[in-house]
Amino acid sequence: MGPVRIVLLLILMVVAAMADPAPAEPVAGEEPSVRVLDTGREPRRKLRLHPRPGDRQELSISMALSLGMAFGDRPVSMRELPGIILPFTVRVLEVRANGDIGTEFRCGKVEVLATPGTDPMMVDMMKAICAGVEGVSGTSLVTARGITLRSSLSIPENMDPGAKVVLAGMGEAMGRTSFPLPEEAVGAGAKWQVTSRLPDDAGSAEQRATWTLVSLEGDRFTVTSASAIRAGEGIIPTLAGQEPLRRRSLESMASAVMMGDLSRVAPAETVLESSILERIEVKPNAVMTRRTAVRSRMATVPETSVPAPGR
Repeated sequence: MGPVRIVLLLILMVVAAMADPAPAEPVAGEEPSVRVLDTGREPRRKLRLHPRPGDRQELSISMALSLGMAFGDRPVSMRELPGIILPFTVRVLEVRANGDIGTEFRCGKVEVLATPGTDPMMVDMMKAICAGVEGVSGTSLVTARGITLRSSLSIPENMDPGAKVVLAGMGEAMGRTSFPLPEEAVGAGAKWQVTSRLPDDAGSAEQRATWTLVSLEGDRFTVTSASAIRAGEGIIPTLAGQEPLRRRSLESMASAVMMGDLSRVAPAETVLESSILERIEVKPNAVMTRRTAVRSRMATVPETSVPAPGR
């Protein structure tokens, strides 16, 4: 259950964070709290997304994964998992008079990379599971500040039944994942903190992220972020035919560098490093510690990403 579920969660969580995909049913999540810590240097301006209807971006996410598990107080020994490359397309469907942006995305064929020393059975298993991600699509409605208002996810009928369970359990959390911009005018050096409640597949979690505007030249920007997610006890749904597990706790830390343009709905490049530490009750009085690390890079494919006519 472990690697399969983690791979699916990481793929869809990264897509959600970077491209505003959405859950299995339309949701209208609670807006995150955005608090400006420092307005930065002059000149300052209000940061707002302003793509054109018809804009399309072809993107590719490459991920390196490692996983470790241990029982009791034993140290966690990490091992590398096969790498993953996930292509997907984001298209702007509409831009409303109030600035709200309707988008759609579609995942392409996932490539699983067999790195030296990787167990061939693990590679084959991940290929089988990831094959179901191809064709996953969705739509979302976000504000010009990047806050998700409504979203929906379409899952292919031929997807593995267990994978469908995992994706369905991610629904509401995915719908609430976004990159909120501050209401106030800010300049280079600005910092703002975003606090969100993220219902996950085992209960609920709180995410705190601090964003820093490193540079702003016209519509082009570079930001960095440091975030943490903490969750308490809950029941973890498992793949079909397996008993649910009880999670004791979860902690996740992440850092990212993002470069983009306010005239496009998805960033041009994002580099993310994150780690997840879970304590899971596998049977009465037996607790397993599971640590996952992911390094990912998302980048626009320039030759296939085109602005709408009139730019």
